[in-house]
Amino acid sequence: MEPDRLAEWQALWRDSIGLRRADGRPVVASVAGRPALPPEVAWPRDESGSPKDYLMTLDLSALPRIGIDLPDSGVLLFFLDTEFAEPEVMYFEDTAGLQDRQCPEDLGFVPPGRIDLAAVVEPTRPAEDHPYLSGRPAGYYRGLAKMLATEIDHPEPPTCGDHRIGGHYAFSAQYDFPCAPTSEIPDLPGTPGPEALDLPILLVRMDFDPDAGMVWGDCGTSEWSISRDDLAARRFDRVEFSWSCH
Repeated sequence: MEPDRLAEWQALWRDSIGLRRADGRPVVASVAGRPALPPEVAWPRDESGSPKDYLMTLDLSALPRIGIDLPDSGVLLFFLDTEFAEPEVMYFEDTAGLQDRQCPEDLGFVPPGRIDLAAVVEPTRPAEDHPYLSGRPAGYYRGLAKMLATEIDHPEPPTCGDHRIGGHYAFSAQYDFPCAPTSEIPDLPGTPGPEALDLPILLVRMDFDPDAGMVWGDCGTSEWSISRDDLAARRFDRVEFSWSCH
């Protein structure tokens, strides 16, 4: 084994927050059910006037800190139209006036109840072709993940899982989704390309979750990302959305 090569790669591992069924643990997020909105805020609708599906709420004050410059308080609510063309993220800093909102009567399928989620902090690693690693020759880090599984006395960190906040996202059903795992750019090996400095931050990965009404085609995933500048300005209305499936 080449310890310098391994150490160089491991130095770029970053934590992410896995969102798993709470089962009595402290709740940091929820999917499905009804959102809590200010009384004066209308339910989001698409350009045709149809109501958007409510997907997820993140309680920012309850989330562990993993190096993403999220606000210390407030909530983020995620909505999406049925065509996956008009994503919408709402940020409410003051939660005192939020009230549970009945779903519009003209909304389609609504999952039967809210699913509470707890946080599990887990390490993630960059893919071998991640832009952070572009300063080294192609294939320079190839095989390290397999070596970890057989030669190192701890398991390889996960590269994907359930719903997730931040961290590296090394796999998608049809394509890689290179992203920045944290707000700060680390010291990168070699001389990486300029794209390594401009990566969006993975705000949320929403996984296949039929109990919450999330299937993303056929057992797919969706990614909600944001630029560093927009995150610093709290412009969650500029979040980008993509998805893929098998």
